[in-house]
Formats: sequence, structure tokens, C-alpha cells
Amino acid sequence: MNDQRIRIVDGEADTATVAEYENTRREALREGLTLGGGAIAAASIPFLLSIRKAFASAGGDEAIVMGAVQLEQAAVLAYDTAYNASGLLSGPVKAVAKKFRDQEQEHADALSKALTQLGGKPPKAPTDPTKVSLLKGLADVKDQTGALTFAVELENMAVMAYADAHAKL
Repeated sequence: MNDQRIRIVDGEADTATVAEYENTRREALREGLTLGGGAIAAASIPFLLSIRKAFASAGGDEAIVMGAVQLEQAAVLAYDTAYNASGLLSGPVKAVAKKFRDQEQEHADALSKALTQLGGKPPKAPTDPTKVSLLKGLADVKDQTGALTFAVELENMAVMAYADAHAKL
């Protein structure tokens, strides 16, 4: 197990641990953006809005958790795709993409377990980003700046989707 993994037992979590985890993710993203040529203005990638709408409109806990699994699987694939694209990311940014990919995989695994406990069956993880509607714009990414912009938008939309879905659980 990863030593940085947050464990929430009986619905409680140490606020300092959660804050440190989120600060680590934000710092890694900031570092990647700085190394990638400066802070990137929040670009509008409209199709990512579909994440929020589809995820939050799901009905029932099982459907919401299924949406969360699919969202995390898409994020894993997005980071994998950027990481493996020849010459797309520089060394330090590539390391950040790998770290985020690993964290997204942890999320997908935990949510798949929760889905199973609810009686659902986790979907098979996608392997082709061109066949995942949430990643439609990833094919248009041609450089590190585009990859970072895509990642920022994906993370922002995921946060909003989780906030919307949380109220429905």
C-alpha cells in the first residue's frame, strides 16, 4: 500500500492528513505547470462539462458510484495517454503525470470496491481514449501545455461532479 493513501474509517478523517494530501496534489500540479511553461489560464473545454452533468444526474447510490468509477477510469486513461505519448511531456512533468495516474487508479480501485459492496459490477477499464466520450478532446492535445490544460480542466470538472453527486448519495 502507498504510505500517502488516506484511510477514512467510520466516516472520520484527520483533517490535517486530508489537507496535507490535497496540498501535495496541488503542489505537484503547480510544479508541473511551472515546469511546463508557466501557469495556464483556465481554458474552456466544453465537452468536459458533460462529466459533471452525467455524473450528477445519476439516480441512486449504485448509479452514482458507477459514474464515479467511470470518471476515475477515464482519468487514469487520460494520464496514461499523456504519459506514454512520445515527447509530449518533459521529464519532471511526466513524473507528475505518473503520480496523478497512480492516485486516480487508487480512487478507481476504492470506488470499484464500494460499487461491489452496493451490489454493482464495476465496468472494465477502457483502453482506447478515442472511445471514451469524456476524453474526446484528448486527441487534440499536441504539446505539454495542451496536456496540462486538459488535466486541469479534467480535475476541475471532476471536483465539481463529486460535489454535485455528494448531495445525491
